[in-house]
Amino acid sequence: MLKTTVAIAATSEEAARSEGALKLGVEADEVAVEPIDEDTYNVSMVNAPGQFDIVILERKMVATLQIITPPLGNGKQVAVQDIEKALADLKVVYGIKKEVIENIVSEVAETGSPRENIQIATGEAARDGVDTRIEFKFRLNGEDPETIDISRKGGSLDAAAVSKEMVSAGDVLAIKIPPE
Repeated sequence: MLKTTVAIAATSEEAARSEGALKLGVEADEVAVEPIDEDTYNVSMVNAPGQFDIVILERKMVATLQIITPPLGNGKQVAVQDIEKALADLKVVYGIKKEVIENIVSEVAETGSPRENIQIATGEAARDGVDTRIEFKFRLNGEDPETIDISRKGGSLDAAAVSKEMVSAGDVLAIKIPPE
């Protein structure tokens, strides 16, 4: 997150303003200076965009908006699109709670108060799938061809004793069933 405030040890308010602006990466006229004590000043940005930080808990398959802050002064509000882009950059594409994001962005904009620890995406555990398989539409000795093949390879069935079912041209011999 962008740092918006810094404590500076300086001999004067102007020296604190210059050094604080440099550390914050802005111009000297874009900061406010408040004395903390005789030699220490609190230097803060006058205008800063709203900010947010997303934390991913991979084991729990959860994305949490750790904090979302309103802008300072005339800074830009955090937009729903900003959060969605950050999620995409973090490779979070499933289980995004768009309505929660919209509501929290609106709430921070209306109240001007930061919010913390809001769950914005939840994944689902993977389910066991089914491998690709072949469903044969013909029979050998009245049984499935895979069963007969295993018997032949095991030596319990003579290859010459296998009777084959008649098929006609254009008949479907097998169907490939894709994985799930």
